[in-house]
Amino acid sequence: MKRIKTSESGCPKAKKIAKNEEEVKKDREPQVEDVRIAFKDEIKKYKKLKLENGRKYDVQKVLGEGVFGIVFEVFDEKKRKLAAKMMKKTDEPPDIWKIELHILEKIATCPHENILQLISVEKVLDPPPFCTGNVLFTNCLGPSLLDVIAKAEAYQRPDTLGSTFPIPQIRDIGRQMVSALAHLDILGIYHLDIKPENVYFVENGAFDIRYLRNRHLAIEMKDTKIQIGDFGCSKFHKEFESDVKPTVVQTQNYRAPEVFIGLPYSTKSDVWSFGALMAEMYTGMLLFYGTDDESSEATQFEMMQRVVGQFVNRAMFRKALLHGSDHVRKDNGILQRTAKKFEPTVPLHMNLKKFDFEAIPLFEMLKYVLILDPELRPSFEDVANHKFFALN
Repeated sequence: MKRIKTSESGCPKAKKIAKNEEEVKKDREPQVEDVRIAFKDEIKKYKKLKLENGRKYDVQKVLGEGVFGIVFEVFDEKKRKLAAKMMKKTDEPPDIWKIELHILEKIATCPHENILQLISVEKVLDPPPFCTGNVLFTNCLGPSLLDVIAKAEAYQRPDTLGSTFPIPQIRDIGRQMVSALAHLDILGIYHLDIKPENVYFVENGAFDIRYLRNRHLAIEMKDTKIQIGDFGCSKFHKEFESDVKPTVVQTQNYRAPEVFIGLPYSTKSDVWSFGALMAEMYTGMLLFYGTDDESSEATQFEMMQRVVGQFVNRAMFRKALLHGSDHVRKDNGILQRTAKKFEPTVPLHMNLKKFDFEAIPLFEMLKYVLILDPELRPSFEDVANHKFFALN
């Protein structure tokens, strides 16, 4: 199952859904060119972070890079390990990074144990090449969920079908995520990039490996405490729902159906991404995936409908057209099939492993969450009360 290549910070460079479409409406946000700098010698040689306030930090390594920033692991003068996110120079307005700053500052006014916290924002005297002088400091967390999954792949045997987490650990991690995302909703924040790359283990991410009879590899974490991070694509709620413009958000494999057809995003869009991530923790594979061809979005959108056994209704398409959607084509109420070839899809319930009765409540929860119509999809408050999370 192919992941759609996106920036590590999560803002996908969206492809048009069909050939010969009109250009995206002006009220949609422009896509920023994703220029990578971590591999450059100037970045590799950057070893000292000097701030205007006189503090100095030793740069250890690059932790990650996205469209707008690059994150370094640094040590302060007391040998405390931190993460320093430097803002990259882009063609965007110079203050674009302040959106993420204001979101982190809002979270800091009412912190949550499962959300990454801002420590400070500072100015750098001599920033590395290709970067501005703005830097955000946060705690340095352990590996991401994706890092752990990728590391576990090295232990797979030739006949291994995939990696999976034990149901109790999926429940525990999911419960923490629901709590954190419900908290963001209360604060008036959409995350808009929920995916394994942005869910971090607080500790070192140590795990054990167990080979199962069903030819899967079980990843058993030593510590399941997580935090959600990376708010580079996040947005504040608008005062009025009608003020939200249709915008291409979310990494494609975790993108909500309403975003595909040109409806405004909402908290329910994060709920969809959460459901896709929970399924992936069980199957070890992407639940929804596209292809590398020009009509990748159309391919994935068709697959999504087949997997969940639902089809987007005419009312949703009418709303999208009222919003001026120009990246939707439909034929008899269904997205026009622009891809030449569709990979085989597996209905959601067929992913349940044989005789895995413990996973039945998980799949009941996934069926509850993965509803195509956002108006019928549950909120995070609703999801928190699902019986899957009530079990011990």
